[in-house]
Amino acid sequence: MIDVLKLLRKPLFFAFLLTSALTLILSILLYLNEDLRTSTFVLLEKTLNEEGEEEVRVKIEKPKPNERQVREIARNQERKKEESLEEKAKEIRDAIRKIQETTDVLEMELEEFSEWNQLGRMAKEIQSLIDRVDQNFQSNEHLASLTPLVERLATIGSLGEQINNDIEAFTEADLPPGEQKGLLDDARVLRDKVYDVLVKLDQEVNRLENQPHVTEIRVTRDTLRDLNDVSRRFVNEIERFHSEEASLEMEALAELESALLADLLANGIEGFMLPEDETIEEMEVPELYELIQEMTAYGDEAFAENRAAELAATENISMVEAQEQVYAPETHTGPDLSDSLSNNQPSTLEQFQNYSEALNQAEQAAGNMARTAQNRAQQATGSQSGAASEGQTAQQLQEALRQRAGAMGQMNSLARNQGRAHGNVQDMRGLMMQAYQVDPQGGGGSGEGLDGRVLSHTYQTDLTVSGGTPESQTSETARIDTAKIMREALPGRRLDASAARKGWIFLDTWYIIGPWQRPRVNSFETRFPPEIEVDLDQTYLGKKHPNTKEPLNLEWRFIQTENIRVNPPDELSDSVYYAYTEVFAERAMEVVVAVASDDMAKLWVNDLVVWEDEGLSPWRLDEGFRRILLKAGYNKVLCRIENGPSVCYFSVLFSPIEGLNL
Repeated sequence: MIDVLKLLRKPLFFAFLLTSALTLILSILLYLNEDLRTSTFVLLEKTLNEEGEEEVRVKIEKPKPNERQVREIARNQERKKEESLEEKAKEIRDAIRKIQETTDVLEMELEEFSEWNQLGRMAKEIQSLIDRVDQNFQSNEHLASLTPLVERLATIGSLGEQINNDIEAFTEADLPPGEQKGLLDDARVLRDKVYDVLVKLDQEVNRLENQPHVTEIRVTRDTLRDLNDVSRRFVNEIERFHSEEASLEMEALAELESALLADLLANGIEGFMLPEDETIEEMEVPELYELIQEMTAYGDEAFAENRAAELAATENISMVEAQEQVYAPETHTGPDLSDSLSNNQPSTLEQFQNYSEALNQAEQAAGNMARTAQNRAQQATGSQSGAASEGQTAQQLQEALRQRAGAMGQMNSLARNQGRAHGNVQDMRGLMMQAYQVDPQGGGGSGEGLDGRVLSHTYQTDLTVSGGTPESQTSETARIDTAKIMREALPGRRLDASAARKGWIFLDTWYIIGPWQRPRVNSFETRFPPEIEVDLDQTYLGKKHPNTKEPLNLEWRFIQTENIRVNPPDELSDSVYYAYTEVFAERAMEVVVAVASDDMAKLWVNDLVVWEDEGLSPWRLDEGFRRILLKAGYNKVLCRIENGPSVCYFSVLFSPIEGLNL
């Protein structure tokens, strides 16, 4: 027999028994304790410190979570993202409701449109302008002495009256083709005679340049220019109305519109219901993300309709025509995450990481869509924040939007610079105050601090204004020292009336995109995407490259310059560009803006047109001036530039009124 006692007295055998006992105990513990099984022993590793010396440190390895822990972590993260997605869904829904509400109000204001109604409105506008010119001729001795012009004006008056009578006597349905032709002939004669009188009156103004009574004649000349513009458009409308091809096109368009409407109804798009809070809160993450994507796509349609309704209201055109001119933006709705978000029960660390990444992508995409929707709601209501229209009754909102649409329509006319003398000054403060929905006496709202005060009409430094009256919209003329401004104007985008430095600043920082192909006829009626929505992350297809004949891929490009004249990148002939920036005003303030371009330009401030200049012309600082109102804080500035056959330049200069009254 083996003597156990002797064996126990041997150290090696005793160590063997002790090791076996410890191993057995550890095995039992590992079997019974799951956390202990996932633990690791401490490891040492050699590293180099900052001085390059070798050090021995403890290497720590975190234990991998087990399946139950992975799912618990995933559920906690899912709950947080679910709350965030619910919030974004409600923000998008509320923004769409605000857009729809403003669209409904605008569409209520639109009259039932027909081509004939449009002709009737233009004919009345022509008659009104003829009467104003006639009164000016009668009240001014010098004009009354110009017998040939008085005789031509009498013929114009008779034609205008006859055209109005013809339109009132017939309707679109029962006007015989022969009478249509006669109406077109009368309109062409009217157009030609108005232009003839305008040319001769221009010559008279140039001849009397330094005479004291020339200012009153310029006022009449400006009215004649408006009459010339309306009569020209009137003839174009009649020609389109009279054209058999145009009639067939309108019929085809009406049939297409009916078919599209039927298709929308059949597919249930018109019946899309925005969800209530309870519905949103009951949804899980995959459903929420899908809902946000669906609402965003629906919001694109709602916003496009809103832009068309506002265009129709301000331009006095039909919804069908407005919808043809409006670019329908498409918001990026994020990646397709339906499969990834459905795997919300991960069992491994790799599966959890994939699910976590999908949750983060969904939250980020939802945030982008919510911001886009809120920006569009602000643009639709014309406010910098949704609070501007919160708490309004339906009647108050309707009245506010009616005033805004009316102000925008008048601003479109007042902004036009073509036909006006160099240095003309147009006062747009009252209309902008109306568009901002501000009480001229009490201030408040987005324009808090505006008091509607009348500005001085004698600028003693950079700008000298003459003519016109403070209460009227009459065009004035101004003189500037171009060399002085080119020498002294400073770059910037901040207006501070209390700053030591006064005078003009030129906007030096822009995001610019283009080129698109410049339309040869009625250029500004073709509206490219930035006019509907400025999205600095969006890309588009532009005009065809002259060498490759392939459409250019357009994206916004940031530029900053120390030159007053800005040259768009990728400059090409017969092209359209857009430039966007923001101007900060320390408080709501009145400023003068000067826009110069080679060749054509159009300027919006806070989505309101303040400048429009057609025709090929060289760059010059005194093309015209506009008195405008800026809101406190950041003001959006968008400029459309069109290049003709050669170089392309533009500049935008601002100066507070105080800066011109040293």
